Amino acid sequence: PQIDMAIEEMRELIKALLKFRRALDCDTLHECRGAIIDELADVSVMIRQMKILFRAEEETEKRIDEKIKRQLKRMEGGV
Repeated sequence: PQIDMAIEEMRELIKALLKFRRALDCDTLHECRGAIIDELADVSVMIRQMKILFRAEEETEKRIDEKIKRQLKRMEGGV
């Protein structure tokens, strides 16, 4: 059930991001931003749960570090 919940929370984040992208006025943008923050929090909680569920906390952090290093090299023109 937690996998289904994670998928649902990610879907809600996508919807909030799409709504923000379509927003035209400042009030709507501010409101959409708040919704995005709420959904980011929900997705972050679910990501933590997925790391625990798959016993992948250390591996995930290592992979994140590798991807950040690779991206920094790209930005510097190194790759």
